[in-house]
Amino acid sequence: MTIEKPKGTKPEDVVLLKNGDELKPSEHVKIKSTSTTTEVEIIKAKLEDEGDYTVKVKGVEQPLV
Repeated sequence: MTIEKPKGTKPEDVVLLKNGDELKPSEHVKIKSTSTTTEVEIIKAKLEDEGDYTVKVKGVEQPLV
């Protein structure tokens, strides 16, 4: 999954969540960040990887839908 970051967003301002808990990099989950994107790769996805994945960007107001 690749996420485009709003212009001027620092890597530390992007928080990835799975079921409301912060998603941390591990041997199973790889997270790469560039100046414009954040990429998440789940190695050999398993049933327990299913969930609600969300992205929060600090300092960016989200529109109500």
